[in-house]
Amino acid sequence: MTNTALHFLDHIDACESLVGCKKPALMIDFDGTLSKLTPDPSDAIIDPVCQALLKKLCTVLPVIAIVSGRSVTDLESKINLKRVELYGNHGAEKFISGKLIDTLNADINLDYIHELLNFLKSEVPLTGLIFEDKAFSASVHYRLSDDHNLARNALAEALTHAPNINKLEIFWGREILEIRLLSGVDKGYAVQDVFKRHQSESMLFIGDDTTDIDGIAQLIKLRNSGVIRGLTIAVKSKSTNQHLLEKADAYVEDIEGVRQLLNWVLKNWSPKV
Repeated sequence: MTNTALHFLDHIDACESLVGCKKPALMIDFDGTLSKLTPDPSDAIIDPVCQALLKKLCTVLPVIAIVSGRSVTDLESKINLKRVELYGNHGAEKFISGKLIDTLNADINLDYIHELLNFLKSEVPLTGLIFEDKAFSASVHYRLSDDHNLARNALAEALTHAPNINKLEIFWGREILEIRLLSGVDKGYAVQDVFKRHQSESMLFIGDDTTDIDGIAQLIKLRNSGVIRGLTIAVKSKSTNQHLLEKADAYVEDIEGVRQLLNWVLKNWSPKV
């Protein structure tokens, strides 16, 4: 729409024109979008208001997919919702109709991820770091560190001489370092997969951090090709990646904004009595 995201509540008509009148497939991130960011990621819980709205939307929308950097198993433990599709590890695995599916090629070497995580553990022995091995990807969280800048700089320095770094993709998010393979599987893959399997005519994508840019970019690409209507929403906070706001069509503010957005979707597409 513009070179930077517009405030959703101030530009609802423009947003409606992008998503169209068909019931949209809803694709939404978890951490920072449906759940407040927590210093320890294991403490995160889904916002109860968002959960209640999603439960109602399950009976209204053609598909709801939660797309996260968490593993599917972890994501499933956080969300008590039926009829919701789950994409974990940024799309490297998915849980569809009760089946867990690995989307990576069988010859992918996951050892590079584990080796790098172990290397960072030994090279950056700072307190407050959480090293998370998710099999298909890995994360280093530094929200609990005493000095976020010190932690990030130490991790960045270690990456300059890390083994097999050319085999991996590295992303910096909100007090998190993300590590994944150069596989081409990301949240953009998840968008394409939902579009293809459900033959979606319209889609809404919502996310708050760097890895959500892949999903936003893919939906905009599909929209520009004329095969789907779509709207991309960034969840803005004080630590939002500016590039995310440059890519998304519109933004909402924090979890409260996500609640308002989901409520708008519910009111807009619920059967009229």
